[in-house]
Amino acid sequence: MKTRVIMDTALPVRYAENIEEVEIKFTRGFKSGLIAYGTCARPGNIVRIKLKYGDSSKQFYKDLLKRFKKRFGEPDEYRGRSLSYRGCLEMVFCRPAKPPHQPHAAAQFNG
Repeated sequence: MKTRVIMDTALPVRYAENIEEVEIKFTRGFKSGLIAYGTCARPGNIVRIKLKYGDSSKQFYKDLLKRFKKRFGEPDEYRGRSLSYRGCLEMVFCRPAKPPHQPHAAAQFNG
């Protein structure tokens, strides 16, 4: 992980003292990103990855959703307004895992 992040940017997550976030190094196709990792029981274990794509167009988002649906199936949850309205939409795809973990992928468009 250390080869893909800027460790000098590590900061604790507010209200989650056992988690720190670091910025990613430049990665083709992404505007920015944060990697959150644990600092207590399992130091260095990645707990969340948040990435912003370099392409913020509505068409890119629609194409991305098709790929998410193909891989994960229909979304488990919709958040925000409909994509047909100029606004924000987040689709969350959750998959059960061994408790207490529940990995998910989210595709979010802000137009």
